[in-house]
Amino acid sequence: MTDNTAETTLLQELVELAPIKTWSLIATMFGDLDHEQIRGKQASSILEASGIKPEAMRVAFHRLRKEGWLVSAKSGREVIYSLSTEARAQTHAAYDRVYSQSTPFADGWEMVLSVEDFSPSDSNAATVNIAKNIFLRPVGSSSDKTGFVVERVNDGLPDWFEDRLVPPDARRIALSTATIAARKPEGQHFRLLLLHRWRLLALRNQTWAHIDLFPNGPLAQCHKAVSKYLSGTPRLTAKQ
Repeated sequence: MTDNTAETTLLQELVELAPIKTWSLIATMFGDLDHEQIRGKQASSILEASGIKPEAMRVAFHRLRKEGWLVSAKSGREVIYSLSTEARAQTHAAYDRVYSQSTPFADGWEMVLSVEDFSPSDSNAATVNIAKNIFLRPVGSSSDKTGFVVERVNDGLPDWFEDRLVPPDARRIALSTATIAARKPEGQHFRLLLLHRWRLLALRNQTWAHIDLFPNGPLAQCHKAVSKYLSGTPRLTAKQ
């Protein structure tokens, strides 16, 4: 197997871990760029290397502009894209979770029994649903829900609890991502795809609860491997 074939195989493995939404991959790309704007051809070069087809790009860029996530301007015959003010603020707000090598909830998690049913629309960003009236929250945090602390959650948790926290398929993706990141593949397309796989996990509260409660588990391995990989490779660049 040639190096080129090995790289292609590894890239395909990373792409096929789970379906990729083009618009979401573009959002990941803009969050990692070393400049705040990028020309259309430059963006296409990065995305095509990640297996995204031109038609999918056009549709995704149109959607992101329509939704106010991206703004564009003409420069001669070329189009220059950049994040909108709101998108830039949201992207920067997520940096600590996506790029940090430490966990955001260092004091651990506690289990709370609530008198109300849990709803995904609950405003507490650190709340994780476990069952109908049971949820997790970081120790020392507050919640919009009325209830009381049952116990501080530690190790020795049953398999069903782990499955409720993070489903097996997400753990599979995390472990495969960690394995690929540990091989330190080179190229912007690998950085983008590895970052994207991790970003989708890092933005979920369940991921951080799992990392704290299962420190040797696949989510923790993914966090460590991808964080190390990102710190050792340059950010995506718009330079030709």
